[in-house]
Amino acid sequence: MLIGARPPRGARVLLLGCVASFLVASCGDEAVGPGEQPGPGSQSNSLAIISAPWHANLGLPLPVKPIVELRDATGRPVLTPGIAITASISTGQLSGTTTVATNAQGRASFTDLSIDSISGETELRFSCCGLAPVSRTLSLSLASASIARVDPEVIQGIAGSALSSRPGVLLRDERQKPRAGAAVRFEFDSVAALPAFSVTTDTNGVATLPSFQFPDLPSSTALRAVDSATGLFVTYSLVGIVRGNAYPDSTFTVVTAGDVGTLPRVAVYDEFLDPVAGALVRYRIASGDGTLSTSEAHTDADGWTEPVTLSNSSRGSTVIEMVAVGYSRQPILDSVIAVVPPLSFEYAGPCEPGCPASFDFTWPLASGPAWTMDVFFQIRVRDAIGPVPGYAITLTKDPAAPYFWVNTFDFEARTPEELPLMTDSTGLAWLAWRLPQAAGSYHFTMGGPMIATPWTYTATVE
Repeated sequence: MLIGARPPRGARVLLLGCVASFLVASCGDEAVGPGEQPGPGSQSNSLAIISAPWHANLGLPLPVKPIVELRDATGRPVLTPGIAITASISTGQLSGTTTVATNAQGRASFTDLSIDSISGETELRFSCCGLAPVSRTLSLSLASASIARVDPEVIQGIAGSALSSRPGVLLRDERQKPRAGAAVRFEFDSVAALPAFSVTTDTNGVATLPSFQFPDLPSSTALRAVDSATGLFVTYSLVGIVRGNAYPDSTFTVVTAGDVGTLPRVAVYDEFLDPVAGALVRYRIASGDGTLSTSEAHTDADGWTEPVTLSNSSRGSTVIEMVAVGYSRQPILDSVIAVVPPLSFEYAGPCEPGCPASFDFTWPLASGPAWTMDVFFQIRVRDAIGPVPGYAITLTKDPAAPYFWVNTFDFEARTPEELPLMTDSTGLAWLAWRLPQAAGSYHFTMGGPMIATPWTYTATVE
């Protein structure tokens, strides 16, 4: 065909087809020949570091998680997932997941890299699919030795029982390698009054508290684990809890001095208020003297302890402390009064103006809705030797006139129907009785352990 001549119609179509084929082949970053498929990153021109640290401690995870991105020739992200990018370093050992695939945004995130080398510098490099690698220069240094808890900071257990999950610590050196054979001291707070333990770490750098028995009553104990070499420490809180409660059938006992007296029994219940069989109850003399028949008692099938006695107690007061291990929330105290029989009441009034001189009297009824009648008097308890301090007088009240004030307490006692009235250090007790504003006879009765004849006090309002 001559130059400048018009080509035939068929030749013109063929030429346009060739131009179209040339344009299509030139659209990508790489030419794709017949039968070829684009490989990974075929539209990527470069790698870019989005984030990476400038400094790292040897053996520790990198403080900044490296993120690397695929980019095209214009510097825009290539949104291609599944492209593998590999991390490496120029010197030392790189640990963790060193090859990561890109996500839908064309980014690869390295989340667990750490470096073990010598102090100085190293080059952290990232490479992918034939592209030029990118790098960041890191300065490396040793970290400090460390100590860490290997259990939860707060550990619970049942009061009076051995700790099942014993707390431990992990010691690491400056390269964060476990320190085997290191000395650890476990110390308790001063309130616990428990001895310290010295333990050596095992091959994994772990030291564990050898043993621990929770106190009988619920409490919280602070435990400190100290690295003997560095002075570094961590703390634990050991919390003893209860699984129910315990109740005595009395908190006041009168015995004959030098003789044998039976102490109150204790009932133990679980958290569902069901009786607990086989529960352990400890007894001890908190103050005073005497001899206990046993220091430990167990509950029967109904949840009650077998009888425990006190003997050889001197005249006076002895306090018995009872604790149901794992169930008592606080000590149960029983006041034991040792006396020399017989016991009797002695009227010690009048104690206030208008106090009656006898235990049977008639009081005139006055008018006015605000008018009240208060009867005041004192009573003393004696045995064969003299006044009896700390004795619990039982007042059985008349439901029609139930209002009392007892001793020096600013307390209006309406319930229960039986109210204990304690004698003071001189064996004396006082009470005030408020009578209703209605004509009639009202009474209450005073009694107590080893009192042969209870006294009944009667007041008539007319």
